[in-house]
Amino acid sequence: MNSNVPVDTTVITDHEVHNQLKNIAKFFCDYASTLLSSGATTMRIQRKVKQMAEAWDVEAIFTIMPANVLFTLWDKEGEHSYTCISPLAHAGINFDTITRLSRLSDQVFTEEVTLSEANEKLQEIKKIPRLNGWIVLLLAAAANAAFCRLFKGDWPAIGIVFFATLCGFFVKQRLQAWKIDYRAVTVVAGVVAAVVSCVGLVDFSHYGLENFTLTDTPVTALGTSVLFLVPGVPFCNFVNDLIYGHYLSAWSRFVHAMMITVSLSLGLVIALLLFDIRMI
Repeated sequence: MNSNVPVDTTVITDHEVHNQLKNIAKFFCDYASTLLSSGATTMRIQRKVKQMAEAWDVEAIFTIMPANVLFTLWDKEGEHSYTCISPLAHAGINFDTITRLSRLSDQVFTEEVTLSEANEKLQEIKKIPRLNGWIVLLLAAAANAAFCRLFKGDWPAIGIVFFATLCGFFVKQRLQAWKIDYRAVTVVAGVVAAVVSCVGLVDFSHYGLENFTLTDTPVTALGTSVLFLVPGVPFCNFVNDLIYGHYLSAWSRFVHAMMITVSLSLGLVIALLLFDIRMI
C-alpha cells in the first residue's frame, strides 16, 4: 500500500462539525423547552441561550411555537447548520427550575463548562423533586385567604376561603396527577372551591336561627375562593413577550391564559347555578 497517497479529511471534519452542532441543538431544545414549561419568559430564554451559544462559538436562532421549540444552529463561519425541533414539556410553573437553569447558563459562559457537563447538570436539575405537595397546598390556601383579607373580607370569610382553597387545590392536584386536561381540571377545581365557599351564603333562618350568619362578607368569600386558579404567570409572560416583540409566543400564552380564565369562570358559574345564587 502506498503510504504517500493523500487522504481527504474534509468529509471527516464536516461530519464532526455536524455532530457538534447536532448535540448542541438537542441540548438547547431540551434546555429551552424545560425553561418555557417552568414559566420563564421568552426574553430570558433568548438571553440565556445566546450566552451559551457565544461560549460554544455557535450562532443560535430559535422560534417558540404553540406546541414546539424550533432551533437552528450555525457555526461561526456560516458554512454548516443544524435544525432541531422539540415538543414543549408540561411540568408546571417551577421558579426553582428557572433559577437553576439560569445559573447553568451563567456557568457555561463564565466557567467554560463543556457541552457534556452542561447536559449532565441539565438532567440533574430536571430530576430535582418539586416542593412537597402538602406544603404547596397549605401555602396556596394561606395565600388565597390573604386575598380575601385584601378585599376587605372578615375573619370568618378568610376561614371559609382557606378551607375552600384547600378543597379546590387538593382536587386540582389529584386531577393533574391523573393527567386530566388542564381545562377540565380548572372547571372542576373551581366548582369545588366555589361550592364550599357558598356556605357563607346559607340562610340559617330556615333552621330557626334568625340572626345568625357565618360571615358578613359572604360575597367576598365566594369571589376570592377561586383566585388561586387565576393564571397570573401566563398573563405576565404574555405582556413581557408582547413588549419584546415575541408575538407568536405572546399570542400562544394569551390564548392559554384565557382558556384557564374561561374555565375557572365556568366553574364559578356552575356553582352559582347549583345553589341558585343570583349575584345582583
